[in-house]
Amino acid sequence: MKQPLPLAAEVPIILRDEPLASQDVQSCELMQEEIVRLTPARCPTVLCDKHSVDEGQTLGDRLVLMSPRPGWFHEDALLPFAPDQSITQLQAHSECHTLRNHICGQLREIVLNDSNSDFFGRSENGVLQH
Repeated sequence: MKQPLPLAAEVPIILRDEPLASQDVQSCELMQEEIVRLTPARCPTVLCDKHSVDEGQTLGDRLVLMSPRPGWFHEDALLPFAPDQSITQLQAHSECHTLRNHICGQLREIVLNDSNSDFFGRSENGVLQH
């Protein structure tokens, strides 16, 4: 399915909520590269609500990890990657894997230990604690 990716003319900020959620993996990666290529010329700031650490690393300059309901900022990580790298170049960085593992570990800890989370009270092995 082809879906257009609307880009505003020159504006100070663009807010996107899961902009590529309906795309297949290959189309998503190609669109990510297009967004990275086009965004600096059109807009200095793009704020994306992402549920994918990998996509956040590809599209962002920083990752902000939020808690579940109610949302609060848990961690703000600046990304040490050049903004014009391809997905393949980005994935080759050992820092990319280290940061991904750190963020995913933090997210798992938040979700398992937050009483507002649907997964609160589960142990690391997935069994509910009593």
